[in-house]
Amino acid sequence: TRRYRAQALHLFSCHTRFWREHVRNSADGEREAWRVGLETGELEFGSYGGHVASKYSFFYGQELGGLLTEIEHYTSAMRRAHNQLALTSHLPWHQAVHNLTQPGPEPWRLAGPVLDAAASHDELAAAGNRMAISNTLLAQLILAHLFGRKDEAIAYADAGAAYLDAVLSQFNQPMHVFFDALARLAVIPAGSTEAEAALKPVDDGLAKLRAWAEAAPVNFAQKVALIEAERA
Repeated sequence: TRRYRAQALHLFSCHTRFWREHVRNSADGEREAWRVGLETGELEFGSYGGHVASKYSFFYGQELGGLLTEIEHYTSAMRRAHNQLALTSHLPWHQAVHNLTQPGPEPWRLAGPVLDAAASHDELAAAGNRMAISNTLLAQLILAHLFGRKDEAIAYADAGAAYLDAVLSQFNQPMHVFFDALARLAVIPAGSTEAEAALKPVDDGLAKLRAWAEAAPVNFAQKVALIEAERA
């Protein structure tokens, strides 16, 4: 029934659709979940829709200026709806996009007008909010890698691996695998005698990406190609 449509749209778009279709379709499905949730009063699943639409759009490379405006709209609405679970997972992506569009002196740090990740960690941990911690660590990993903070990227990748169970069957998982591999490749010295051992987690991640690419090459084939090129 229409009463449960926002929930159904969210679950399908968040956890299933991108394994076969472009992740953009998942983001668009989540936008529909947001719209339907507002219409039917399913504010919980509507909020989840706004959160996932935001981060999946970030993952596939939507233009960041427009995405920031959209994310700001979702953040304001989640605050009004008092949906803390969706909001705390959403804010890391809001701050990450803010960093990339309005960079401060340390844009690799997930800290600014929206969120101070370091300050919020203890509160999230005390609340057992593993989903928010997982989203925060992935956003930190991506920013650290993009800005060449190699050791920090590795640290965030290692920490984030322990929280992947909180985002089961979300696109967060392949994004973690992808950026984990990139971060590790960035610190392996050329010709190092330790390279073989250091490449083991990279190759494990590459095997996962190759398997996913068989079902959804539009989402994963380019990631496989990039890791293979960096590894060569």
